[in-house]
Amino acid sequence: VFKYLRDEMIGQNVTMLMPPEHAYNHDEYLKHYLQTGEKRIMGTGRRLKGMKSDGSIFSMLLSVSEASVGESKIFTGIIRDLSAEEDVQAKMEAMIDSAVDPIVQIDSKGLIQMVNPACCSTFRYEREEMVGQNVKMLMP
Repeated sequence: VFKYLRDEMIGQNVTMLMPPEHAYNHDEYLKHYLQTGEKRIMGTGRRLKGMKSDGSIFSMLLSVSEASVGESKIFTGIIRDLSAEEDVQAKMEAMIDSAVDPIVQIDSKGLIQMVNPACCSTFRYEREEMVGQNVKMLMP
């Protein structure tokens, strides 16, 4: 995923896999956790940015777990590259936005979550006026 050889990574600070804006505070976050036990990411999945060896940035899902080995603590990060999912999502959004027919997405309560430009044009509402409202507003 990161396009490093294993030997290039072993013994290095994990910040080499992070864009500068995340890497900047990482060691302080880890120090804070070790001193206080306050969990900010431990045990949860979190969407973050990663940085490949060529400097390119990508979206990923990171789950971090902790284990004790004697007196030492080790941390394991499980990473899933979200690039393919984001590409599919972008293509889907482009297709929905370019559709000539109105498209409305609602949640289980009937609240509008998403509309495409054709919907705005047909019903003569701005997107912001519809999102969050009950779909009944579009019915006679």
